[in-house]
Amino acid sequence: MPDIHHGESGKEWEGTDLIFTIQPEGSGIRLDFTHSNWREATPYFTSCNTTWGGLMFRIKGAAEGKRPGPLFQRNAVAY
Repeated sequence: MPDIHHGESGKEWEGTDLIFTIQPEGSGIRLDFTHSNWREATPYFTSCNTTWGGLMFRIKGAAEGKRPGPLFQRNAVAY
């Protein structure tokens, strides 16, 4: 039986680039984020992409004065 966790160790991040760009836009600022140079689109890549999306929405909410709460909790992810 194949190892279903093969390639999902977290080492898939090795060699990737995390780029945050902040620039003025109108009366506010714009934050762009890129996580690039993945070797392949594995299930781990998909999980990371989804997690970054959740974190970015929370950053946006906090910048707008909302209280989005944590994405990560002790024993779970709070989507």
